[in-house]
Amino acid sequence: MSCNLQFENGTWAISIALDFCRLDLRNVDDTLKFVTGADVIFHLADIVAGVGYVFSHQLPVFRDNILINSNTIHAAKTNKIKNFIYVGTACSFPKFLQQGAGVHSLRENQTYPAEPESSYGWSKLMGEYEAESAKSNNFNVGILRLHNVYGPYSEYNAVTGQVIPSLIRKALNNNNDSFIVWGSGEQYRDFLYVEDVIDSLLLMLKQGMNKGVIQVGTGKATTIKELAYIINRMVNSKFQKKMNIIFDNTQPEGDGGRIAILDRAKNILKWKSKVDIEEGVSTTMSWIANNERKQRVLVIIIGQIRGGELAWKSLQKYLLRPFNAHLAIHVSNWQTKTLLHDIAQYIWTVPEYTDWGVVLEMVAKTCHVNNNMEEWRKYCRIPGIFMGGVANCSHPGSAGILLAFRWLTQQKILELNLLDKYDWFIMTRADELYLCNHHDFLEMNKNHVLLPTGEYYEGWSDRHIIGKPSNFMKMINITTELICKPDYWFRTLNELRGEFNLEKIQKVIWSYMKLQVSEFSRSMFTVKRMQDPTRWSKGQSHPDVEIFGLKIKYLDEFKSAVKHSGVENHTDKDQNAVITGTCLVMLTPDAEHTRCTFLGVNATQSEHGIVSDYVYFEAYMVMSLPTLAAAIRIYEIAELNQVKITMSCSNAGIIPTYRDHLCEILNKSLDFLFCNRNEVFS
Repeated sequence: MSCNLQFENGTWAISIALDFCRLDLRNVDDTLKFVTGADVIFHLADIVAGVGYVFSHQLPVFRDNILINSNTIHAAKTNKIKNFIYVGTACSFPKFLQQGAGVHSLRENQTYPAEPESSYGWSKLMGEYEAESAKSNNFNVGILRLHNVYGPYSEYNAVTGQVIPSLIRKALNNNNDSFIVWGSGEQYRDFLYVEDVIDSLLLMLKQGMNKGVIQVGTGKATTIKELAYIINRMVNSKFQKKMNIIFDNTQPEGDGGRIAILDRAKNILKWKSKVDIEEGVSTTMSWIANNERKQRVLVIIIGQIRGGELAWKSLQKYLLRPFNAHLAIHVSNWQTKTLLHDIAQYIWTVPEYTDWGVVLEMVAKTCHVNNNMEEWRKYCRIPGIFMGGVANCSHPGSAGILLAFRWLTQQKILELNLLDKYDWFIMTRADELYLCNHHDFLEMNKNHVLLPTGEYYEGWSDRHIIGKPSNFMKMINITTELICKPDYWFRTLNELRGEFNLEKIQKVIWSYMKLQVSEFSRSMFTVKRMQDPTRWSKGQSHPDVEIFGLKIKYLDEFKSAVKHSGVENHTDKDQNAVITGTCLVMLTPDAEHTRCTFLGVNATQSEHGIVSDYVYFEAYMVMSLPTLAAAIRIYEIAELNQVKITMSCSNAGIIPTYRDHLCEILNKSLDFLFCNRNEVFS
């Protein structure tokens, strides 16, 4: 396993959904709730960024970090966590010790009299003081003060990235001959590679608790000028880019410089850094270059969070993870918290309007023509359902609400500059259940609208839309088209005649915009729970089809997804039916009896005893290491003798606790799995 708990094949040893809490540590109640049940807290959370961001956000940086530190220490003590390691920063050293000629070597106790240059340094120094003050017989405290940390997985954007990753990204993306570096270049830092930091954190827990502040760095000074030349040379060597370095003295450059005196780290922790600046910058540059080449995907769910955890987990497993995608949810503010709230990078909320025409009136105010602000309401006179959700409009359903959400989502994308951050956008629903990985759209036509095959109702589906940034904004721009050109589109739709749904409206406007559509195989289908919220429509589903306790909304899409995923459903009694795939799951109310019957009819009596082509064991065997080893041995013997392997789930209650052991078994080779409905859900 490499750093950051990521395996060489790109998968992770940790789960964002299961092992991480998305939490605002500025909120003391939430912090008390979640900072609990641990042997040790490594407190690295803070608001940190490059010098430009910190100096332009002094008050929020200070206030937020004070709250984060105080709430976390309070929660750790209140919840009786025994060990607390606070991570401070060399930015807390006084600025008067970092000025003037020469290299300034500093010890831990030289932070007082205090005079950090920035509010960030002040907030971190106060965190050190509070952590030390909290120390008691039942609360062990370690304080590790870091010099300038860098390495893979660091933030490297121009606004919040720190100096090494930011300069690397600037050099990699620079299309000019000039490589501009802020400041004179004479300021220096003690740059520390992330793997050395990890070693120091582990040693702090082992032998540094309750021993005061210990700082870690390399003890070597690297000027920003030296750093810039190292980066410039490596970019030239690795990527054949030649640039002239220009130092911009009009921009801020931070403290003059400091390096660490490492006596305490060496004597107490027996620690010293291993990675020099050349090796660390080279590794970091390779990671940033590879990461920049990755296609960045944002999945956006609008409207309502429906479908249930099975659908949401399938979205995470088969769309978000394979494409390393970020998630945004855009919902009404009454929506209760769900799994998707926990894993989303962006959560946008709007009021739950009784008349969603309020949003369409907002759109009308942005139009660059002098329309009557209410002119768009004449669409209500066109037969159809595309204005559902607008008060005093005869259209049923909720398509008008979707029009409102599309426009509101456009505004969020523009407000947050997301068009520059992501290479692909997917607008979809929360109530789609995935059976296998989403189709690889990255290799499809980048100039087209990308849609899964499905029920389009004489138009183009509005349920799952994919596009590049430029096309995506046009795709979802049908709201502005309708509201800002009411005369044109009212006349056009009347000339086309008939009733209009959102799909037909979308097809007409996309054709007008000259947008072309490419389709791909569907791996998901829309489902409905009994308790799912609905606004203005009844949320119809197919009455005769149900899977995992969920109703199927669009039968043809369900069949298409099942076919694409390679699943075949054999419910007839044809003895000649061919079972496909590698594993048959027998789902019955009493899986144990089914398993016994199955094994009984497939066994014969011989002079040597009972002979069977099947070997069987229960999931109970994963509950201890000796029996787990025995189960694995059963596998080895069965495979050696070409005997089929069957397993019974035993009990739904053991599955969450022993999930890793079960996965170790299931990932080998299994022919038949006997389980009931509760065990399937577990």
